Amino acid sequence: MNSSVKTAAYIMGMVALFLILIVVLGIMSGILPLREIADAPDPTPTPPVNTPVPPADPTPTPDDGHIEIPDMVLDEEHQVFAVNVTYSRGGSVTPSGMTTVVKGGSVTLTILPEEGYTVESVTVNGETVQAEGSLTLTDVQENQTIYVSFLHVAVPTPPADTINTPPPDGDPWAQMTPPPDTEDPTGE
Repeated sequence: MNSSVKTAAYIMGMVALFLILIVVLGIMSGILPLREIADAPDPTPTPPVNTPVPPADPTPTPDDGHIEIPDMVLDEEHQVFAVNVTYSRGGSVTPSGMTTVVKGGSVTLTILPEEGYTVESVTVNGETVQAEGSLTLTDVQENQTIYVSFLHVAVPTPPADTINTPPPDGDPWAQMTPPPDTEDPTGE
């Protein structure tokens, strides 16, 4: 009888584990919406309110890849604008990506081309501006989109026959003189 009690307890334990496994898998797969039941509102129904639905505004289409970023309002006195900085291959701009600046504030960008590259153009909100090394935006009053394009420049290599080596005394500015002619032109 002792072994039959152990067998029954073992079977009941296995069934309990199996049921727990089914419940856990059901919750994880979404079949048993346990979280939705726990977060469900009060079962007391509320009468429907007949409010007209406003017509949907047409979605504006971006022009030339321009992304419209909404203004962020902190409070009545302060407004924060987005500064989106991107750049091409051949250099870096710091900071890059999306940053923010308070209305009327400023942000300075450091523009650094890699070796063999130069700054081709810098555009701010679609307009080309002059910038070498850095760009400072002052008194920011709207979202800013900055794009920096780097241009690969060919580094000329001198022809092999024009390479001068310094003389043995180490003075690279000294004139090299040909060795003296030791043969007598008369043949004597």
